[in-house]
Amino acid sequence: MRKKNRRLCEGDLDEDEATSDGDFQSLDDDEEFKHVLLKKRIVLLTGEITEKKTGGIKGDLIELSLDSPDKDIFLIINNDGGSVNAGMSFYDFLTIFLKAPVVGIVERKCLSMALIVLQGCTKRVAAPHSFFLIHPSEKDITVVYHPSMKNRIRKIEKYLAEDEQYGNRILEKHSKLSLSEIEKLSFANDGNGTIFSAEEALEKGFIDEIAEGDKYKIF
Repeated sequence: MRKKNRRLCEGDLDEDEATSDGDFQSLDDDEEFKHVLLKKRIVLLTGEITEKKTGGIKGDLIELSLDSPDKDIFLIINNDGGSVNAGMSFYDFLTIFLKAPVVGIVERKCLSMALIVLQGCTKRVAAPHSFFLIHPSEKDITVVYHPSMKNRIRKIEKYLAEDEQYGNRILEKHSKLSLSEIEKLSFANDGNGTIFSAEEALEKGFIDEIAEGDKYKIF
């Protein structure tokens, strides 16, 4: 049965769900655990997308790709989104520079910029109870205005608008939706966006497969 999109409204995500980074987060900075995962060609993308976090992950992916460029790397995603610059850079890295195929597996959350990163993976897989969020980029900028800054502020506003369009075009490229349909989802609920299930993500073309059976028992 076809399901209607759920709007991201107050109360849709409880406090634990909105802030928790899942079972992996406490182990994300454990070097011994990380080494064990890398031996299995597994990399974690948890918490928030930042330049520092994606920089470290890029280093791990480069090492694994150089070691075996034809073998799958598993990128486990349980992520709240984050920096537009870091996310777009990571997407470009996955699609342009990395030889090894990357299987993106959404373990629970794939929100905001994490959805863009997922599109850069060679294969996009989601757990049955995972969920996704698409919404407009944050544009709030606080500055002390001075007439001499007028042109600079205009350039910043133009840059932010272009970034949002780039993100929407990436989603259009990899999904079954048109640009106007993506923008409608993004700006739904007074600009708060739309949250949807794995089944809905599959229907829209944001993922390729919902994991089931023993196929993705990689641990």
